[in-house]
Amino acid sequence: MPATARDHNVKDPFDPLDNLEGGATYLKRLLVRYEGDRALALAAYNAGPRAVDRARAGAAMIGGRNVCSPIEVSPRESSPVNADG
Repeated sequence: MPATARDHNVKDPFDPLDNLEGGATYLKRLLVRYEGDRALALAAYNAGPRAVDRARAGAAMIGGRNVCSPIEVSPRESSPVNADG
């Protein structure tokens, strides 16, 4: 991950703002790479683009079966938890 951080101009990975800006830049790059496919972009963010590309190539060789399960986050799931219940 240090190389990925450098690629996205993260100077201090322990600085929350620097880290978030770098992560957002990386995710944007992945969304462009995978033509807006959020599931592939998130998979690549977590496992790395090479792993996703290998999985996609392998899927094409075995008849196009989807080996990357889609990940969707609804706005409710991504909102802060209300401490009051």
